Amino acid sequence: MESKKAQIMGQVFVYILALIIFSAVLMYGYNAIKNFSQQSEEILITQLTNEIRTSVEKIESQYGSVEKLKLDVSGSFDKVCFVDTRDGCANRPHNLDCMGDDLTVEEYPLICDSWKDCTGENMFIVEGKSVKGYNIGSLAVKAQQSGERFFCSNVTLPRTLFRLRGTGEYAEISPW
Repeated sequence: MESKKAQIMGQVFVYILALIIFSAVLMYGYNAIKNFSQQSEEILITQLTNEIRTSVEKIESQYGSVEKLKLDVSGSFDKVCFVDTRDGCANRPHNLDCMGDDLTVEEYPLICDSWKDCTGENMFIVEGKSVKGYNIGSLAVKAQQSGERFFCSNVTLPRTLFRLRGTGEYAEISPW
C-alpha cells in the first residue's frame, strides 16, 4: 500500500493539534495549582490573624492574666513582628525616629512607614523582603529595651510561642 501525500499532511496536522492541546492543558494545570497554593496561604494568614485577634480580645480585659499563645505559622514565613500603636497618631511628633531604633528603618522600612503613616496595623508577617500588615486589636508590646515599640520573632516550626498578658485595657505581647 502506498500512502498518499494528503495523508502525510493530515498526520502532521494531527500531531500539531495534539501538541497545542497538550500545552494548553499543561498551562491550565500549572495555573490552577499556583492559584490553589496562593489561596491556601491567604487562608492560613486569615486563620492566624483571627486566632491572635480572638486571644487578644479575650485576655485584654483580664487584669494580670497570662496566656501562652501558640501559633501555627507556615514555614514559608520568616518572622512575625508586633508594633505598639497605642500612642495614637495625634501625639507623635513628625520628626520622631521610627520606633526609637535606627535598625528598624534599615531592616524593616515598610513596618516603619506603616507606623509613621498611622495605618493601625500592629502585626506584620515577614516573608523574605515581603511584609504584610494586619490590625489585631488593642495590643501593647513589652519592650525588650527602653524606647522600643516593637519586636520581631523568628518563626519556629511547628509552633511559635508568645506571652500575652491582660492589663485591663489592652493585651501586652512579648516572646515566650
